[in-house]
Amino acid sequence: MEENKFMRKKILVSLLALCTLMVFCLTGCGKSGSDGIYDYDLSNYIVPANYTGIQISPIDVSVTADDIKAEIDSRREADAETETVTTGTVASGDAINIDYVGTIDGEEFAGGNSQNQGVDIIVGSAGYIDGFEAGLVGAQVGSTVVLDLRFPDNYGSTDLAGKDCQFTVTIHTKELKHIPDYDLDWVKSVSSCESLNDYEATVYDELLKEATEKAEHDRNNAIWQQLVEKSDALDYPSKELKEEMDRYRQYISSTASQFGYTLNDYMSIMGMDEAKLNEEIENYAKEVVKNEMLLFYIAREQGMTVSDEEYSKAIDDIIKEQGFESEQEFEDQYKMTVEELYSRKYIITDIYLEKVMDYIIENGKIQ
Repeated sequence: MEENKFMRKKILVSLLALCTLMVFCLTGCGKSGSDGIYDYDLSNYIVPANYTGIQISPIDVSVTADDIKAEIDSRREADAETETVTTGTVASGDAINIDYVGTIDGEEFAGGNSQNQGVDIIVGSAGYIDGFEAGLVGAQVGSTVVLDLRFPDNYGSTDLAGKDCQFTVTIHTKELKHIPDYDLDWVKSVSSCESLNDYEATVYDELLKEATEKAEHDRNNAIWQQLVEKSDALDYPSKELKEEMDRYRQYISSTASQFGYTLNDYMSIMGMDEAKLNEEIENYAKEVVKNEMLLFYIAREQGMTVSDEEYSKAIDDIIKEQGFESEQEFEDQYKMTVEELYSRKYIITDIYLEKVMDYIIENGKIQ
């Protein structure tokens, strides 16, 4: 259905906007570097804000009984067994499989026929035109429903916008979830705990650790962004600026292509011409380069280095975070090494970022 194309548009725009916002978020000196990255006298390029004695907010997080219950409920739902059924009633939020044929004045229109391929949707969040999914609620699985609808006036296709239409929808199946009871049998099947109290204590510890790490991440990111804003970029080295501009342009192009769009399509969606696109790319690249220059300035002023052991550990951590047991498994999956996928520069940058933030926190003033 044509609606799906415009859902892809929304996702594409959201992904590209997210990339722009994330410029140098934590995920990740006057001396030139020995690591071959920003190998310049950076005092000619950036004047850093004062990064010692910064006011540091203490971490204050809590986990409630409701939080624990919600997490356990979430885990039980994730552990549910799914059964495909051909009976029952459709409700909002159900996962169902359908086929449909859409017509206008009795004639099928392009994109309005699922061709008996069976389309899986979540009722209420599939992105079809108003009334389509709501019209399936309450219908019997196995039945055929006729929906008299109207395309919105601002619909993406001018051939369909504002027109009355009719969809004949056949509901084939729906998925039933069998969520396990919260009892000791289930707890033992998913953990090494011997009682419900022990399991809840374990969940509490895990949630507290997660909340603490997130709070630290958010605090540190806010501190870093304030430092960047208060620092002055005097100039931008042409080599790094061009690399970032090329990288971001390629990112936009490849992301657009995943949704079936060209770079020109992206510009049209965003309402920009080539000059405006180049301006967006340059501004993004300058922000990245400014972040990196500040980072390497501080790291070198404080005599920080990255050892071979630290670099190897960073690669091992990436492999584990991706769910692989070995570098060979990683390479088999991605058809390239960790360094080829992430690049040596960005692996080293992440290591320095952690070192620099540790220094800033250790030399700050807890409020």
